[in-house]
Amino acid sequence: MVLADADGLPLAAWGGNDTCEEPRRRAPFRPDAHRFRFGSHELYLCAVGGDTVAQRRSIERSQDGVARILGRWIVP
Repeated sequence: MVLADADGLPLAAWGGNDTCEEPRRRAPFRPDAHRFRFGSHELYLCAVGGDTVAQRRSIERSQDGVARILGRWIVP
């Protein structure tokens, strides 16, 4: 799982470097990345590996977690 901003700056990654390196740099430009907003910030989550259904579930769970964690540090 990779979290990046709209400029492709990697903010967080869960998984090995070999698996996450390419998605980390290209998350905003990948067609399978999920774009969402946190306040004025445009963020991208990209799941790597597994089947499509599992990836979607992981992205949904991760989006809620990202918003909860960022909400403690950043006012949306």
